[in-house]
Amino acid sequence: MDQLADLVGFRLLGRFGELGIVEGRSSLGDDVTLVARGGVSHALVYHVPERSILEVSAERRTVTVDVDVADFVPSLGNDGTVVLELTP
Repeated sequence: MDQLADLVGFRLLGRFGELGIVEGRSSLGDDVTLVARGGVSHALVYHVPERSILEVSAERRTVTVDVDVADFVPSLGNDGTVVLELTP
């Protein structure tokens, strides 16, 4: 999806609500992912594969994805963040 780079600052919406704010993109293995920060202290870092994107709304500045918090496996990041990646 060519527009991934233009999504910085968009709200990332999962199946049951907001996950966080898109900060950029990354590559994990063969997947290109959106990287978003969420949680009260923005310490949760979500990596959402582009294949999970359902809708992008420039008007509402939202990205809707077919995942939710329960789909992710947490691990501790080097900077004290909690890195969340989808379960295999």
